[in-house]
Amino acid sequence: GNRATLAVELPGETANSIRDRTVTATVVSGGESVLAVSPAVRAGESGSLPASADPRPASAPSTLLALIGIALAGGFILNLMPCVFPVLSLKLLSFVHGSTADKREVRRGFTATAAGILLSFLVLAGVLAGMKAAGASVGWGIQFQQPLFLAGMSIVLSLFAASQFDLLHLAAPSALLTKVSGIAGGTSTTSHFLSGFVATLLATPCSAPLVGTAVGFALSRGTGEIMIIFASLGIGMASPYLIVAAFPGIAKVMPRPGPWLAHVKQVFGIALLVTAGWLLMVLGEVAGTMLAISIGAALASALAVLGLAKGAPPRMVGGAGAAIAVVIAALAAFTPHHRSPAQQIPWRTFSAHELHSLVAAGRTVFVDVTADWCITCKINKALVIDGQEVAGRLSSDVVPLRADWTKPDPEIAQFLNEHGRYGIPFNIVFGPGATDGIALSEILSQSSVSAAFNDAAARSK
Repeated sequence: GNRATLAVELPGETANSIRDRTVTATVVSGGESVLAVSPAVRAGESGSLPASADPRPASAPSTLLALIGIALAGGFILNLMPCVFPVLSLKLLSFVHGSTADKREVRRGFTATAAGILLSFLVLAGVLAGMKAAGASVGWGIQFQQPLFLAGMSIVLSLFAASQFDLLHLAAPSALLTKVSGIAGGTSTTSHFLSGFVATLLATPCSAPLVGTAVGFALSRGTGEIMIIFASLGIGMASPYLIVAAFPGIAKVMPRPGPWLAHVKQVFGIALLVTAGWLLMVLGEVAGTMLAISIGAALASALAVLGLAKGAPPRMVGGAGAAIAVVIAALAAFTPHHRSPAQQIPWRTFSAHELHSLVAAGRTVFVDVTADWCITCKINKALVIDGQEVAGRLSSDVVPLRADWTKPDPEIAQFLNEHGRYGIPFNIVFGPGATDGIALSEILSQSSVSAAFNDAAARSK
């Protein structure tokens, strides 16, 4: 077969320091990578890649066109993820209002939402491309590690919630407040556009199936590929709105507005407040509980004042209830996490050094890269990782390592990068028969995790 010689400088290393250490080489051709491992390097020798190495195609398809298709599908799936449910409720109300609106009004509103989604993806792509060019760590959802973003989003969602309680529809003397009212809960083109923008921002902590593949491919390439893939994600997520915009008669299937709509809006308002509270909880973990409590108290006070300004007793009760909900959510930021007996897994804090040591010792290791802002991570934890079968293995023959990416962490970012991932959740199993790791899907199942445990432990036998 063909042979190639690759000269690599290892600053700070000597022949003796690399003796008996394994060398891993990843050869990238087009969109496909092939991984091979050399024998242990001997002093004064060159490690060679064995001809019998088992090529392992990377998860990214070999063509950009295929990645565009994956990104389109992944973007559509984002609409089904729990992160965006609260904002999507606003679009459901748009459907209801659209049942009595003319086709031009429906088309205008849903086109504006689609435009907001697409533009937000392009802005996100530009920011990530710029950060990558500057040498910074990049990833899907990393803005949730920033206190300013978390505080801003909690305020925006509280405005959306206030509009559902009809607390912002007042003739305030302030032109600014009137403008905010129209943007947060109105039916203007701006309000539709903003709802699309917010939906995208809330979707970014969810690395849904196919999204991780597309984002991983894009962020490993140049600016052009990043923009193309993220635009495809945006088009995929915006596709339901584009369909309604193209066929506005679809909105006619929704029931006509009536007294029932006021009750539905109250439910959606509570959902938005819960989401704002969740963001404050994450803020408490990232920047400290006092900041989260202060912002929560300020939002609660603002909602209460708006409720009192309305004058109507039901609305005052609703405003007070909304304020209390935000305060409770903020207080939850420093409430100790309750653990049931099934959740008593002996987690160790992740470090690359400990991982390598455990694998070298022949142990089977499960790495869980998670964050407080990752909703999919929480679902995986509740339904799979803390389940009896998986938790039992993690408490016995499998070593659990948890990498908490709630705050920026260069070592965790590097670990994700090494495995072609730029978003979470990311779970991977190492063992005697899987020294390179068995990467799991973003959506876990008891059977898939258990199978990975068995394969990693037994494949070399």
